[in-house]
Amino acid sequence: MWRIFGVTRAFTDRQSDRGWSASSAGPVPDSAISVTIGEVPEDVAEAIRFGRVISLFALETMFGNEHAAKSMEEREAYAAEALERQDLSEVIRGTYPTWITVELSRSEPMMVRPDFRHLWASDHEAMLRSMRAFEADAATALDLATARLLPALGDRLQPAKLAFRRLSAYALVPGRPGFSVPALSGGVGYAQVAGKGWDDLPFDAVEAAITGSSRFPARDKNLLEHPARWLWAALAETDNLRRFLFAFLGLEVLANKASKALKQVVAANLEQELGFPVEQLLWPSPKEADSPWRNLAFNFAISAVHLARSSAGPDIDKFQELARVRNGLAHGRWNSGDEDKLPAWEAIELLMRYVALLAEAESAGRLP
Repeated sequence: MWRIFGVTRAFTDRQSDRGWSASSAGPVPDSAISVTIGEVPEDVAEAIRFGRVISLFALETMFGNEHAAKSMEEREAYAAEALERQDLSEVIRGTYPTWITVELSRSEPMMVRPDFRHLWASDHEAMLRSMRAFEADAATALDLATARLLPALGDRLQPAKLAFRRLSAYALVPGRPGFSVPALSGGVGYAQVAGKGWDDLPFDAVEAAITGSSRFPARDKNLLEHPARWLWAALAETDNLRRFLFAFLGLEVLANKASKALKQVVAANLEQELGFPVEQLLWPSPKEADSPWRNLAFNFAISAVHLARSSAGPDIDKFQELARVRNGLAHGRWNSGDEDKLPAWEAIELLMRYVALLAEAESAGRLP
């Protein structure tokens, strides 16, 4: 399985791609995780292209029964020709100049037709069972691993778009195209920034993050899983309304989950600094349970104070501004056709930064 992110920055001095791989000791046994920065790896691109061929093959068989009478050799020749016609340039080279590909994989025995490069799977049912068993835990593990990369990537490698959202596994045999039916989503408009600095990128930090992502403690999963999933869903969207709602849901989940873990330690630290009982004076009381948006802003404030003290004030203001927009949507204060005016990217940026801060705090042992 993979996650493929477009980055708006073009590096004019890039000579070659960079990549790392590490074994995983997480919830997917015997798996490995890898990251490539630069172009989308050729085997992944070929798997996407071949997924289109398989979709076309299935549609033609379903509606015209065109291939039923063909021999395997004729079907193989058709698949080879159809693969040559598939072009991803409008999705890959025509959109973002730099790509981050995160892949989670596991070796599995496969029955292969040795004389066929394209229609190589000889036992489709066994292959599909293996893929489904793998993807049961792999999707969550991949979301978490990608979230833990964010602190290392920094501003210059900030993901701008999840261009290929893989929700299911694919099978890959060396020397043959990967067997999958990918769900593709096109690019969105962006402003490309070009410049040098490829060799100065934080590649050491990325490698360290990949090594660290082989461990998935229970706390990490509890706090990061759902905010990260909403972040990737927002980045995969092209509809501005859905991008905003997905990002705000991620902020809401992050605020509620993180505050439960951080509330006591933040209260104790503030009481020590200020010298008065902060929790009794300032904390929401049980009577305020009927004020969910007041409590939501408070929960985000708890997270901001612990994770980003220096920018907590502006971050809380931004969150409250986004919450007002969200409330306006819920109460009909937005007109149809105004969706493009929604602050979707502002919500995505705030969520991305706090997912990165939460991942960084977990790795540094700054969570209770």
